[in-house]
Formats: sequence, C-alpha cells, structure tokens
Amino acid sequence: MTAIVKTIFFTLSLMISIANVSAIDLNPIHWIHHILHPTKSKSDHIDSLKLLDTDGIVKFYGYPVEKHVVTTDDGFILDLFRMPQQTGPSRGTLLLAHGILDSSDTWVLNREDQSLAFLAHNQGYDVWLMNSRGNKYGVKHTTLSSNDNAFWKFSFDEMARYDIPAVVHYILDHTEFPTMSYGCHSQGCTQMVAAVTRYHSFLNEAIDHMYGLAPVIYAYYSKSPLLDLLSKYDVDQILPIIGMREFLPDYNFFKKLLPLVCDLPLVNVCGSVMHLMIGYNSKNFDFDREPLYFTHFVNFDFDREPLSFTHFPSGTSSHNMIHWAQHFRFNQFDLFEFSDKQKTLEYYGTDTTPKYNLSLFNITSDFYLGEKDELTSPKDISKLQSQIENVDYHWIPNFSHIDFVWGKTCRENVYQNVLEKMNSVHMTSTNDYDETTYKALDMDTNAHPNNSHFMAYVAVVAVAVAVTGAAVCGVVYKRRRGYEQLV
Repeated sequence: MTAIVKTIFFTLSLMISIANVSAIDLNPIHWIHHILHPTKSKSDHIDSLKLLDTDGIVKFYGYPVEKHVVTTDDGFILDLFRMPQQTGPSRGTLLLAHGILDSSDTWVLNREDQSLAFLAHNQGYDVWLMNSRGNKYGVKHTTLSSNDNAFWKFSFDEMARYDIPAVVHYILDHTEFPTMSYGCHSQGCTQMVAAVTRYHSFLNEAIDHMYGLAPVIYAYYSKSPLLDLLSKYDVDQILPIIGMREFLPDYNFFKKLLPLVCDLPLVNVCGSVMHLMIGYNSKNFDFDREPLYFTHFVNFDFDREPLSFTHFPSGTSSHNMIHWAQHFRFNQFDLFEFSDKQKTLEYYGTDTTPKYNLSLFNITSDFYLGEKDELTSPKDISKLQSQIENVDYHWIPNFSHIDFVWGKTCRENVYQNVLEKMNSVHMTSTNDYDETTYKALDMDTNAHPNNSHFMAYVAVVAVAVAVTGAAVCGVVYKRRRGYEQLV
C-alpha cells in the first residue's frame, strides 16, 4: 500500500511540475492564428527524415554508410553504423556513443553543418555510430525475447561490461588502426568510464582520446526536476507497480502522438516536459527540427523539433532508470544496488555494492560541460576532477544538456575545438592521408531549414497518466511479481 501511495503522490507531483514550467500563451489572437494557420515544416526534407533510420539519414545527405551487427558476450545483438572514407585513405577512426534514451540517430539529426558525424567525416575520419542495448537498434538477443523479463535486466553497467568492449573489438578488427577516438554524449560517456574503471583496462590503450559531451558521472547535485522526483518517490518501487520493463520505448504511437501534442496552441507541453526531464536552452534550440528530434529525441534547434520527436526517446530498461535514480539519490558512482544484501551477495560476491575505481581511468580526455546543463553541476564535476587525471574541462556558456548534439551552434562552440584536437592527435598518423583531399564543412546554417519540439515531453505525460491509471485500477498487483524478478 505504501508503494501505491508513493505512486499516486509521484504522479501528482509530476503533473504539478509540468504545470509549473509550462509556458501558457494567454493571447487569444495567437490561439486563433494558430488554429487557422497551424505550424508547418519550413522544409519538406524534415518530413522525409522523420521516416528514416540512421543509415537512411546518412544516405539522404549523400554520405557513404554501412550497417554492421555486433553480438555481445551475453547475447545482445546491436546495430552499428559506419561512415567509411571512399575518396581517400582514412585519417583515423572515431566511435560516437549516444546518451540515455537516445540512439545513433542523434549524431545525424542536426543540420549537416552542426552534426559531429558529418563534420568528422568531412575531415577524413572513418566514423562509427554505436547503439546500446535497449534502444530501437538493440532489442534483439540470441536466446531471449524482448518479452522476457530477463531481457530487460540491465543498466548502464551491463552496457559498460558488454556493449562497449564488443563494439570496440569489432571496429579494431575491421579497420587498419590500432586505436580509435571516442566521442560520447551523456550516458555514452558514463559507459566508457564505467567500462575502464571496472572491467576493461585494455580500453586505456585502445582509445587514443575521449571527447565527452555533457558527461554524467556524479549526479548528486543535478537540478533535473524529473530525476529529483524519481529519486524522491523511489522509482524502484513505482515501476514494479505498473509492470514496466521497458522505459519510454520507440513506439509508433508515441511518434504520432508527440508532434500533435507539441503543436497545441495554448500550452508549450513539449517544451515543459523537456525542461522537466533535462532542461534546455530555448535560444539555442532549433525549433524547426523539434518534430524530427522527438521522432528520433534540445543551444536546441527548435526548427528541427518536429524531427527530434520522431527519433527520441528511443527506449531503455526500467532497470537502467532505477540505477540512475540511485545515482541521483546517493553521492556515489556505484554499480546497481539491489534491494537486499542476499541479492547483492549472489550477484557481486560481496554483501556491499561495489564502486567503480575512477583511479583506473587513464584515457586522455576533454570534457565539454554546459553552464546551463541541469544534469551536470559544478559540485559534481569538482568531485570528479579530484578523482580522474588526464582530463581537460571546458565550460560552454549558455549550453544545456541536449545542446551538445542538437544545438544551433554545436560546431562553433564545441565541435571545432573537438576536431582541432582530433586532428592534432592524428597528425602523427602513419597513413597516407592528404589534408587537401578533404574540405571542412562550411555552409549556410539556413541551407537546410526544419521543424520543432521534444518527445520526452509527451512521453512523460503519457507515463504520468499510465501511472495514475495503474494505481487507481488494479493492474498494480497483477504485474508486480513478474517485474520483481528483474531486481
């Protein structure tokens, strides 16, 4: 009963939080104008991109692309996309890893001149885009079905233990270089740090440089309203009640619903939920591409928001969200904490939850942090700085968490520096790369205008409604036993 009460209070608090951050337009003239002239995409190609997966988007812009499949040691089958060099030898290898609830789509959703994958390829790099288990490109397994509870028993710890080494080994086997650069956003950075400091010391040599965009390691001082709610109301008790194994999956229902809700004339629902989840900087967001982002997942380019919502969120496990809730609740960088010591003993061989040993992280790195990022606090970064060496920290003014992949000025504020550092690292390469063979991308930022707003918006509203319905109806006890097997 206590868990049910928490569920109800969590739902009410969530709705109140959304209401508190909602931007309500009180001008009736704007309502009438919106009804008579609904928002439309400024460019037909945004609507085309909504329907495409990573390889389709890359082809749309005229770049070469290959689809590879990687199988992890524990049986997960992950799609991996490659943008090989065809006009000359490769300058080096770059692996890009997406953040939580995201996918490889994120690296090619922004405008061509603001997407790191395209920019790096134009600089002569062999670019690989990975996917982690649980998103739309990672829901296959050699023996398990996605309908099995055991399939969803993973967090970013399993991604670090199995996904990262499988992808890195695969790329090393299929390229001519002994090392690669690693670019990451959010949880993509968490995975690499966890992999190196717990399981795979070989990564210290295999990764020649790491470029962390809005990395989240410690998160105790995060200001994310949603994550605060998840921690405060014990998400590990709420999610079992409604029988959730998969968190914010890539369902066609959400893809169709979100752009419609985001386009409501009275309330900026999508913007409100985006703020609730991770915060965003409206001045840096391309609203034209919002529907594209949220079809696929905000400085946010709202011109591309319609594109975002058709690609984000892409799903993860509830087990993973529970692990993150533990991160926000405790000021530690620990492995998943089980509900009792017996489970901890069975899984880890000790009655206390192990910690990642950050002193083992020796990859030379640059971490780029946003001054308006509500997931990353200077206090958390200060703690990280005291435990990890070989890292340069760059604070980017007016950048929020999602700005590092979907912002209007990613290239000017972040990617130019990343590429300059990459070029200096690979300057001593022994390959036959010819600098004159490639040209840096230099185009009008308005060459590809787009549409508008963020999927976490409506997805969170949908989750809130689902939680309330489950708590009121009776579905609560029905699925609880099945989910408890996960934790």
